[in-house]
This record gives sequence, C-alpha cells and structure tokens, in this order.
Amino acid sequence: MLKNKIAKLNSSSRNAITTALIFIAAVAMYNWMVAPHVNYLFAVQRYEAVVDNIAHEKEIIIKALERNKANLQQLTDQLTSVRNSFFTPAEAKTFFSNLEAIAKDTDCILQSLNFTKQDRGVAFKRSQDDLHISAESATLSFIGSYDNIIAFLNKLQNRIQKVWIGSIRLRIFDIQSAKLKCDTTITIYVVQDKEAVLNG
Repeated sequence: MLKNKIAKLNSSSRNAITTALIFIAAVAMYNWMVAPHVNYLFAVQRYEAVVDNIAHEKEIIIKALERNKANLQQLTDQLTSVRNSFFTPAEAKTFFSNLEAIAKDTDCILQSLNFTKQDRGVAFKRSQDDLHISAESATLSFIGSYDNIIAFLNKLQNRIQKVWIGSIRLRIFDIQSAKLKCDTTITIYVVQDKEAVLNG
C-alpha cells in the first residue's frame, strides 16, 4: 500500500522522500557508529590533559619533598652536632678527672684545679619534663714550655664535646728551663640526657 502511494507520487516527491530516508539513515548511522567514537576521543583528550596536569603537580611535589628532605637532613645534622657538644654528667666527671693525665701527656704539670661555683643552669620546658643544661667551670694552673702549654690547650679542645677556654694568663715560672705558668678557665656544658636534646 505504501509502495502504491510512493509510485503515484511525482519524481520530485519521490526524490525528496528518498533524500529524507537517506538523511535519516545517515543520522542514525552517525549516532550509532561515529558519535560514540567522537565522544570517546573528546574524553581521551580531556583525560590526557588531566594526566599531564597530575604529572606536573606530582613533579612539583617530588621536588618540594626532596628540598624538605635535604633541609631536614641538614637540621638533623646540626642538631646532632649540638647534642654531641654537650657532656653527660658521667662524661663531665671523667673529663675533669683526666685533666692531670692530659697535662702529663703534653709534658705539663697541673698545679691546681679549682671548680668555679656558678649558677648557669638553663631549663628548657618541654611537654612532659624539663631539659636542664648547666655550665661547669674550673680554673686551671699548670706549668710547661710554651709549645707544651699550646699542646695541652689543643688537647682539651680536640674532642667531640666542646670545651670553652676563657681568659689565659701566662707568666714566667723558670727562666733557666723556659717554663711558663698558665692560668686559665675552662667551661663545659652538661645535659642530663643527650637523647632528649635530639628527641625533645
């Protein structure tokens, strides 16, 4: 019946119907076959842009982490150095008791060792307890040649823990033997717990 109606139409109407059918078929084929691929390509392009952006941000984060890691290592090294410059109470006791042996090793004679009483303790408040650092000072008098005195002072300072040498007073002790007498003050800093300095 539809064929009969189409057959009765003139050629221009038949051409219009054929063109409409072809157009409808083309649109349908586009929607079924081409449009999904086009949408997929658009999605891939957007995905690539997002991936590139994430990769760039990741690179920035990695560089920042590397810088922070280097800074943290530098600060940790500095803190370790500071921690090692302190004496523990046991190390302080050993240090002062070995001064006569150090003098002997450098051909000096230790005449006197007097501890200086001073309240130089500093307490640093932490969340759980106090970190107490105190200064212990002593006045030394010893005899030796100039080179021996320098060797003695160098030996005092040639250690991991810091030994601060205060005023030094030299005077002639014996002209014949070129011996000098040296009076000096040394100061060390004592902390109860070295690990607390690093972990505190």
